[in-house]
Amino acid sequence: TGIAGPTGATGATGPAGPTGPMGPVANVFSNGLTTNGLYTSTSYANIVATSFTSTKSTAFLIFTASGYGYTGSNSRVAFRILVNGVQQGGTESNVGIYNSFSGISTTVWSCAYSKEVTVPSSGLVTIQVQYLVGAVSGTPGVAIDAASTSGDNCTITAMQ
Repeated sequence: TGIAGPTGATGATGPAGPTGPMGPVANVFSNGLTTNGLYTSTSYANIVATSFTSTKSTAFLIFTASGYGYTGSNSRVAFRILVNGVQQGGTESNVGIYNSFSGISTTVWSCAYSKEVTVPSSGLVTIQVQYLVGAVSGTPGVAIDAASTSGDNCTITAMQ
């Protein structure tokens, strides 16, 4: 055998393969606070909600909230999530943890909730978030400055 000759030119590109199946499509419904607010209710009160027309028997819910509390207070904030008026769960956070030895008060807080829930497979579905605050010592209440502080939020999202 002799020496190998030069490599020939590249051939034409073949046809494109078939398109794969369509993946799942999620409809996203979301609402959040857009203003600054001070929330002081010691019994459950509405804070944010979203609604959608259902096309499936389940929805995936995501709730996030963050803000700050009163300096020198030792308190908590709790949220519950209602689907068409029925509680589906909730979340809570300590707010304003006061260290009496150092005198330092940490007032920022955040919490989150996510869950797949059963919903009617047709018709209007309303997701309502309610909150309450309480204090072991100091002043009960939280601020959520959604309009002016990039880290503050209170948002409910439903995906179906």
